[in-house]
Amino acid sequence: MITAMGATGRVGRLIVAALEGNAAEALPVVEELGCVADPLDPDLPVPLVATRYVAVATASALRTRDRTGVVELLGPRDLTQVEVAAVLGAALGRPDLPYVRLPDEEMAAALVGAGSSPDAAARHLGMTRALNEGRIAARRTAENTTPTGIGDLVGEWVA
Repeated sequence: MITAMGATGRVGRLIVAALEGNAAEALPVVEELGCVADPLDPDLPVPLVATRYVAVATASALRTRDRTGVVELLGPRDLTQVEVAAVLGAALGRPDLPYVRLPDEEMAAALVGAGSSPDAAARHLGMTRALNEGRIAARRTAENTTPTGIGDLVGEWVA
């Protein structure tokens, strides 16, 4: 979640469920391990959004004088981690790239091992549990749906 204060001092919140760019950052690990790994349930659809739209929405919120409240941003369609693995696998020339659901403890250790603080790892896992349990859900509208999907971006990441 990003909090932005506009020109009049009003505060708004921008909610982003998951960034497509997270998949780009995971590519070295994907190539090393030979799989996409995360604690999200494999068949849970998640509304990924391209980072560029977060920047545009945040800048707009900072310039707007009368906007308050929450703005949700979603990509063109929700994707499961199995679908994300398929898109990444196709781009990497590994069409059978699997998705592996990691236990929370393994993910926490991996995050801390990669440089995250234990607190940041715990927050990440808390968000993941909330997604898995359906406690975080976005409402898709024409206004909060962005056009660029992971398939449009993956070519930039593996080039």
